[in-house]
Amino acid sequence: FVRQENVRLQEEVQALRARLGAVEEGQRENQRLKNLLGLREREPFQVVAAGIVGRDATNWFHTLLIDRGSRQGVERHTAVIAPAGLVGQVVEASASSARVQLITDPVSSVGVLLQGSRVTGLLVGGQSGRLRIRYLPVRAEVQSGEVVITSGLGGVYPKGILVGKVLAVDGRGGVLFQEATVEPSVDFSQLEEVLVITGQGSRPARSQRREE
Repeated sequence: FVRQENVRLQEEVQALRARLGAVEEGQRENQRLKNLLGLREREPFQVVAAGIVGRDATNWFHTLLIDRGSRQGVERHTAVIAPAGLVGQVVEASASSARVQLITDPVSSVGVLLQGSRVTGLLVGGQSGRLRIRYLPVRAEVQSGEVVITSGLGGVYPKGILVGKVLAVDGRGGVLFQEATVEPSVDFSQLEEVLVITGQGSRPARSQRREE
């Protein structure tokens, strides 16, 4: 009898643990959705919330698959954001899904502005997942820790979206330019939901970025 009672109690404990895990996961999901909703309310954009349903198979994530597509207004060359900042842009879209190119992709490029020094440059991805800003004026006094935002140049990304912060500055850009290494504000490995910017009152212009 004691043995049977122990088995029954163990089964109840396991069931309670599973139930508690489901509750905790639900709470976490609710918080993530609240964060997205808060961003949706703060930003003056027309947006569509989307869940991430796939990632590429490389060591460094360069693309994501989301569960929203052209039926919801998601098209190519639309910007994708998260509560922490800029994620990337849509590069392929079907009726019910879309592929997002991350800003860490080596062929990605984003016009950015450094908030402190007020200089602009071109943010590019890299094989290691690090970000770099090219074409910063050589005489610009760029400081480590400076906040990097989108400049609004290029047509895809609206101005003012947080990108990250400057980690280091070097002169490898040449005689006329310097470059900076940037830490992205978004942890791409932890993303589960995003917002796709489908408009700002008027349809964003097409980008002149490099294609994959």
